Amino acid sequence: MINAFQSRSYISELGLTDENTLSNKFSLGCDLEIKVDACRDTEKRRTNHWLERNRFGKASALGGINRLRAYSQGRFYAGNSSNYVLEYRHNFSEKQTPINWIIIGGVRTVLQASFFYELGSVSDDISELHKNMRTSFGAGFRAIISGLIYRFDIAKGDDGIAPTLFINYPLSLGTLGS
Repeated sequence: MINAFQSRSYISELGLTDENTLSNKFSLGCDLEIKVDACRDTEKRRTNHWLERNRFGKASALGGINRLRAYSQGRFYAGNSSNYVLEYRHNFSEKQTPINWIIIGGVRTVLQASFFYELGSVSDDISELHKNMRTSFGAGFRAIISGLIYRFDIAKGDDGIAPTLFINYPLSLGTLGS
């Protein structure tokens, strides 16, 4: 499977971009903290996050269960994002067990292994989008048993190794096992 994904944000109206107003809005009350400097650093990062988001928008974030799996959910975000995935999936078995109950027309069992390599980047400036690419690679196991999807992935990236366990109703993931 080869997947290419790109997301762009379009700003129809600027959000709040005054740094002092945003700083007051998202104030953490650092004067009352024991570690005032650490609190102010966090407050500054929070204010800058919203300044950038209000100026440039936010495209689909990278990181999590579907894009750059070695990174935490929403780890990378900006006004533009791109993600490229090369994934091989191997079906070990696909057994149809006929059950003709009133509401169930058959139970399907699928066992599948996957191996993947992902490349992605985010940037507020579209011309800089592909200059700082992040990678993620790994392997996974998927199963559909009694109508539920079980998915386990383990991925490696610059932040380390990230395992993911995912259990969900099958219609929400689309083509697994079809």
